Amino acid sequence: MDPVTHILSGVLWSRTALGARAGRAALIVTAVAAELPDIDYLTLRFAGPLAYLKYHRGFTHSLAGSLVVVPLYALTARFLLARLPPGSAAVPSLASVTALAFTGYYTHMALDVITSYGTELLYPLSGRRYALDLVFIIDPILTAVIVAGIWAGRRAGPRAAALFVALAVSYLVFVHSVKEAAMAAAAAALDDRGVEAELLDAVPMPLSPFRWSVFFDGGDEFLQVKVDEARGTAAVERFGKEGFSGMDEGEFRSLMAGVRSLDVAGVYLRFARHPIVRAFRRGEGYEVEYYDLRFNLVEGRRPFLLRLRLDGRRELRDVVLTFHTLKAEGED
Repeated sequence: MDPVTHILSGVLWSRTALGARAGRAALIVTAVAAELPDIDYLTLRFAGPLAYLKYHRGFTHSLAGSLVVVPLYALTARFLLARLPPGSAAVPSLASVTALAFTGYYTHMALDVITSYGTELLYPLSGRRYALDLVFIIDPILTAVIVAGIWAGRRAGPRAAALFVALAVSYLVFVHSVKEAAMAAAAAALDDRGVEAELLDAVPMPLSPFRWSVFFDGGDEFLQVKVDEARGTAAVERFGKEGFSGMDEGEFRSLMAGVRSLDVAGVYLRFARHPIVRAFRRGEGYEVEYYDLRFNLVEGRRPFLLRLRLDGRRELRDVVLTFHTLKAEGED
């Protein structure tokens, strides 16, 4: 989820019985730990977007990674807390700091798993990305519950804070029930149109727990049904899985056989859930675009767009990955 919600979740845990005895130190330790897994964000800054796509929510978001990162963090946090000016904060034991750190850290991992991006919980044993597809990357309702829990914990004590933790979980259970209803509504919308397709998954759309994007596999195309449970509406869109321009199908197939063998394409296709590919003749060379239909949620945007440029010998010359790309007019 977003960094603010992660940090606030750590603060909420510091208000429960787990952190009450540690006082201000618990707030510091859990708040930092709740954002710590996103240290892999540095790959974007120093190694570029493709490295970020490959490594984000990998090692530092895994159970194995937590066993390395959290103890190191706890030792560092305990060392720094012990050197604060006298009276600034009570210094908990190393065991308490470690327990608080694990709590904040695992809260971050849990909040990421409920989104649609995908988290490699079992890295390095498995590269599978786990995603419950319950909330968008920013969920104002969930964040509001966490903020209310922090306030309640400060005013009424640890039990009140724990009550809001339970309320946050209850909200997610409610969201799951809405998701199931949305998938049923999407399937019914296709049945009404006489369309046969395999249900794949559903991902949340921004700002409302009642708006969902439900995906189906129709063979050579994906179908996206945008459902609004509150309004009782379902809009169907179709997307061909492949497309090409300026070449015949034989040339396209030959080109794509080489493209799929590229490491960069492999990284992208391991990440993408519903990949769409388009290939174009550009003078003597080619341009190939991939995007993941999973993120086709906001009108006018095509997130996670991978663009490859190849020369006439089909050798890779340029790679561009953009996370938020405006669609060109007339594109599907």
